[in-house]
Amino acid sequence: MIDTLVADMLVDQAIQDNKDKRVKESVQNIQEACKKFLSDETNITFTGIGKYCEEVFGRPKERTIHNDHKDIYKPIIAAYSKLNRNNTLAGSRSSQNDIPVS
Repeated sequence: MIDTLVADMLVDQAIQDNKDKRVKESVQNIQEACKKFLSDETNITFTGIGKYCEEVFGRPKERTIHNDHKDIYKPIIAAYSKLNRNNTLAGSRSSQNDIPVS
């Protein structure tokens, strides 16, 4: 099992630091999407997480993640992505739109 403690702490901090209910919900959705990608051994990218969140939860939209001016969402996705890279099977799965986040 992958240890997501550091990434989960970033999620907790983002939830504490933001009063906006939509931002909190988006952060939780991103966390859930990243954990799903990890369990499915799917490559974690900004685009992939954005598309998944938009399709499954309705927010945040892919564009919101790419235009993350407050730097809330990208660090969380990057933290989970680093965990994904430690999994040898994750690197073998990719799609045309999946570009590594770091």
